[in-house]
Amino acid sequence: MGTNTVAHNADADTSAKLKLSKKFCDGAGPGRDSRGRVARKVYWDTEQPNFALMVMPPNASGSSVKSFIVQRYVAGKSVRVTLGRYGVLTLDQARKAAQQALGKMVSGGNPAEEKRRAAARGITLGEAWELYRGGLVSKNASPRTLDNFDGIMRLYFSNWLNRPLAEISRQDVQGRHQKLADEIRAGKFGRKGRDGKQMANAAFRLFRGIYNRAMRQHPELPANPSVNIDWFRATPPRTAIPSTALAAWGKDVRSISDSVRRDFLLFALFTGLRRQTACEVKWADVDFENRKLRIPKPKGGEERAFDIPLSDYLLELLKRRQRENPQMFFAGAPWVFPGQKRDGTLTHFNNFRTDVSDVAFTLHDLRRTFITVAQGLDVSEYALKALVNHAQPRHNVTAGYVTIEFERLRKPMQEITDRLRVLIGDQGEQHANAA
Repeated sequence: MGTNTVAHNADADTSAKLKLSKKFCDGAGPGRDSRGRVARKVYWDTEQPNFALMVMPPNASGSSVKSFIVQRYVAGKSVRVTLGRYGVLTLDQARKAAQQALGKMVSGGNPAEEKRRAAARGITLGEAWELYRGGLVSKNASPRTLDNFDGIMRLYFSNWLNRPLAEISRQDVQGRHQKLADEIRAGKFGRKGRDGKQMANAAFRLFRGIYNRAMRQHPELPANPSVNIDWFRATPPRTAIPSTALAAWGKDVRSISDSVRRDFLLFALFTGLRRQTACEVKWADVDFENRKLRIPKPKGGEERAFDIPLSDYLLELLKRRQRENPQMFFAGAPWVFPGQKRDGTLTHFNNFRTDVSDVAFTLHDLRRTFITVAQGLDVSEYALKALVNHAQPRHNVTAGYVTIEFERLRKPMQEITDRLRVLIGDQGEQHANAA
């Protein structure tokens, strides 16, 4: 074997040498391996060294793909280059292409590497996003996560989706990151005054992940340009309603005339559920007999579905909604907290206004308040994490041995409820709007 010639498979049924002709190429078929199975066969041309017709086993449709190839050593490494399919290329066209490819290889060039680099240079942000998104789907990412990321790409990167990744420079991402924060704060994409710095960081963390995923498939891409970003020191607010303000908050909420909105806010506080999860609770998820609530699609995906025990207060609230919903034109609605779209069709609760009290709060503050009250009661960290669907400590050896039994969550849940009722000043009195 010389330095310029690749040694071909000696198995006569998977490799053969002959003069290629149009007639032969038309009728060429695959071979069989040593076990008698249909296998790829390479027909090396005796007229033009290192040039061959490769025939693959039949595919699902029953046809065998035939491709022209060249193969030669380049810098001590065997390099195979696919020139194109037979039928797309004629034999004469393939011979000319082979001459050009082999000419580059004689000079030390690698056409296969050049093709990979060209493909890497051509992949756009939109294509890379689809690749990244496909990985999320295969990992069973929750629909909420996918919707969130879809929204980020649609809102903040719409004019970049058709740009090749290789053409997005470090200066581009650094400038866009800064500008995006200003645009979000100015209300270009929706509500004015939002935390633009935090959202810009989130958007470019997603961009960074997408680019890194593309690099796994196309290692020829330049280094991830997000290394040039000066990340904002944007700490998300971590505020709970102060215990001294909960009585005023509770009084204001209990006076809300819209009973669905009122009960939703109380439900969110007394369960500690995330906003979207609380909105989408359905009657099918409520088990009155066993006093528990199923959360089928929490943050983190369906595999993290969990149950929470229903305290006496929550049972009372849910039964009230069961009585009142049909009287409010919501008969047949599958949601515990129903609402209406502008066209009048039913949907889950979506009235996220929080201007019901002089006590400033966000919906996520209710979750923080639930957790803060629980911590003040010295509820076990493991039990609290189970109640609010937080992951158990990863680097805690003991956590790996702890099994949280559902019934053991009832006591801490009731203790949290009892404390919250005291704090909001609701210790058994009937709501003004209750049936």
